[in-house]
Amino acid sequence: MKKLSTAFLVWFVIPIILFAVPNFPVLTDRVVDTAGILTSDQTATLITKLKEHEAKTTNQIVVVILKDLGGYEISEYGYQLGRHWKIGQKNKNNGVLLIVSKDDRKVRIEVGYGLEGVLPDARAHDIIQNKIIPAFKQKKFYEGINQGIDSIIASIAGEYKATPVSSSFSSSYLIFTFFFIGSLLWLIISRTIDEENGVNKLLISLTSSSVVGIVSWIIFHIIYFSLMLSVIVFLVTFFYDKRNRSGFDYGSSSWGDSSSSSDGFSGFGGSFGGGGASGSW
Repeated sequence: MKKLSTAFLVWFVIPIILFAVPNFPVLTDRVVDTAGILTSDQTATLITKLKEHEAKTTNQIVVVILKDLGGYEISEYGYQLGRHWKIGQKNKNNGVLLIVSKDDRKVRIEVGYGLEGVLPDARAHDIIQNKIIPAFKQKKFYEGINQGIDSIIASIAGEYKATPVSSSFSSSYLIFTFFFIGSLLWLIISRTIDEENGVNKLLISLTSSSVVGIVSWIIFHIIYFSLMLSVIVFLVTFFYDKRNRSGFDYGSSSWGDSSSSSDGFSGFGGSFGGGGASGSW
């Protein structure tokens, strides 16, 4: 029986575990370019900038450029890589990873626990969409990465200015706001109306869709996505018949030691929890 268990472990369990672990590159310096899209001078310039920032603040920012993600989602790959490399100080978790996947045409800013307050997801998204991706679309990878690094450093220092929201977004936000306030007022007024006439159900659906639309727009700043999500919530809540439902109450570590390098550069025990943002070009 013991031999059978050992054989099962060797032939089935271990291969599954190994397959599930991404093949991480070796951490050799503050810029790891396995795709070869930067020149040696460009790499040296970025490393110097990151080294100076680390010396002043102890924040550890690392750029990793991959040929591809090996089939993994960049968000999953990002926080696992951050933990594997232990980017950032152990007691501060002040590490940031700027991940670029050339063939997948994806980029991500992965933020350690300790910097999520000064580099929140919305700001990381703004940096990707407005500082990095425009340059990447023109195949100016060095420029995009350099602007991304400068923006990350500025955000940590409290000096980053987010890209102004366009007038179309502002108008849509106002429409959502008025729609939400109006629906909420009507919901309060109509609480005494008999539900069988359908008025309460309509107002509940309008209010729910408005709230979801506003929250999703505030988080993602993608108006079409917010509108679509709002419509879906309205349709689901309006046409869902609670009399036909059952069983639903309406009220109611690191993966290993950090890789060593020839010049002694390594992470210092920082950890990541999935904070950050992703984008594609």
